[in-house]
Amino acid sequence: MPKKKTNNLSEVLKLHELQETEITRDETKILHNPNEKEKLEKLDAIIKEIESHIPESMLSRYRKLRNSGSLGVTKIKGTMCMGCYISIPQGDINRMKKGLIASICSHCGCYLNIEE
Repeated sequence: MPKKKTNNLSEVLKLHELQETEITRDETKILHNPNEKEKLEKLDAIIKEIESHIPESMLSRYRKLRNSGSLGVTKIKGTMCMGCYISIPQGDINRMKKGLIASICSHCGCYLNIEE
């Protein structure tokens, strides 16, 4: 019997998009003008739209990571997690690409954007 597939890579890409949009919103609040209501409302609407395409279990884990001060999603370079700089076994990366195991760093817990 084939193994059940875990979170798919498109959901991790959506989480990465969410993280980038949230960072943009936070930078807008800090660096620009917090009174730019229209721009902030637009970014909040984009965030809500992205969140609607992400399963609640993934979103919850992502929120816990972000609230603890770490990234929720990071890329890998070669076989290295860019969140904690620990090498991930190539076999695990291959299984992540096939959806056989979750795209999560076993060391720092970040979701891994493993797009090529």
